[in-house]
Amino acid sequence: MLAEVQARSVGGGLTLLFANVGNRVVRFASMLILARLLTPADFGIFAIVTTLAGIAGLLYELGLATATVQRATITPQQVSTLFWIHVAGGTAIALLGVLGAPWLGQLYGDDRITLMCRLLALGPLLGALGLQHLALLQRALDFRRTATIGITATTAGTVVTVLLAWRGFSFVALGVGVLVTRFLSTALAWQSCSWRPGAPHMDPAVREILVFGTHMLAFGALSALANGLHSMLLGLTAGVENTGIYYRAASLLQVVYGIVLGPLATVATTSLSHLKDRPEEFRHYYLRSMALLCSVCAPAAALGWLFSGELVRIMFGTQWTASGPLFATMCVGAMFFVLSHSTGWIYIATGNPARMMRWGLIGWPAVMAGTLIGIPLGLQGLAIAQTVTLAIIFVPCMTMAFRGTHLTWGALLESLWRPLVAALVATAGVLAAGDLLPASAVPRLLFGSVLFGIAYLAVLSEALGQRPQLLQLARELFGRLAPRTARRA
Repeated sequence: MLAEVQARSVGGGLTLLFANVGNRVVRFASMLILARLLTPADFGIFAIVTTLAGIAGLLYELGLATATVQRATITPQQVSTLFWIHVAGGTAIALLGVLGAPWLGQLYGDDRITLMCRLLALGPLLGALGLQHLALLQRALDFRRTATIGITATTAGTVVTVLLAWRGFSFVALGVGVLVTRFLSTALAWQSCSWRPGAPHMDPAVREILVFGTHMLAFGALSALANGLHSMLLGLTAGVENTGIYYRAASLLQVVYGIVLGPLATVATTSLSHLKDRPEEFRHYYLRSMALLCSVCAPAAALGWLFSGELVRIMFGTQWTASGPLFATMCVGAMFFVLSHSTGWIYIATGNPARMMRWGLIGWPAVMAGTLIGIPLGLQGLAIAQTVTLAIIFVPCMTMAFRGTHLTWGALLESLWRPLVAALVATAGVLAAGDLLPASAVPRLLFGSVLFGIAYLAVLSEALGQRPQLLQLARELFGRLAPRTARRA
């Protein structure tokens, strides 16, 4: 069973990784263009409203799509019932967004926020129509179609955003791009998934799923509020321009670690759900996934910290220089965030959202407290406060998730310490050679990244004896590619 799940997850993970890299390339390109077409204030308005829209979106999602993926058995009639619950919730949230938009604009004293709120209010309804179709594709481990839908919708939405921004539609371009992405994602999901909704029927299994969804909702709402609180408060205390500067640093970080975290989370949650009744195989798969996650995210975070100023100047231009130090600080906390994120894989795969909700009642208020402490200290103070908070709650977060499983701290540290040490050694090497690197941003980033990569791989492969593991991973990945290449030939 483990070998079969690993084989399918490697193939699925590779597909999602390539698609995610494609998505990130599109987003990188759009960042380069939009940062020069739009102002920090435009992005600040977008950040404030999308934070609120994200929280509202959870109210119609209810974690029901996750339940569709996680459950051992589910009938088409039950999926239909969940579909109509989503549609009803999405409609209600859309109406609430349209009606509440003027109040939100008055709260921030900016009519542009009213317009953006009304625009994005359509997003929940568009998303609700495709959630169960996407969940069924993921449940079937059909990652290729899922990846195709994602990259197609993202590319189209990005193109529309750039064209509208170029034509002078400012912050409206960002909102329209989101709606185009949502619409195409739903349309392609309907095209790719043969299931069609029927009449709803409430049965005991659906009620059980709703209980699952309630726990997921509570955790998700706290998560969205904790992660978006800074945007809402900065908009009130520091203005939309400073909100945009902070948001730009955070969004760059999401692009960096999202390349691996997104596809790995999707594959790992689904695969672990298949292994939940096999504790040792579950343990092996989780630890292997964590080693892979750390092997990629640790050097990415280190490079972001080393060359934060260069990255921001190259990508966004000089008007965003203030985002550089913020991005560097966020990179320090990124590892705590991405590793903690894996606890969701455990809770969802084992069908234990109640415990995840209980942790959310502890962890997310702590993150919010860090935000409240940091807000009066300015943008850099906020970034430091949030990073320190993530470090403080990391140990209890992982410990609570490990309870009742075969996972231990010793096994986790055994999986993580080598890539962490290799990243630290490579970072020290680049710092020592700092005066030898070019002063100009592009050559400095290029040569510094190459130097870091050589040092990191040398330490990990040779000094820490990970060459067999790296070669095995390469064989698995290229082994999955070879048949496709042969067929095309």
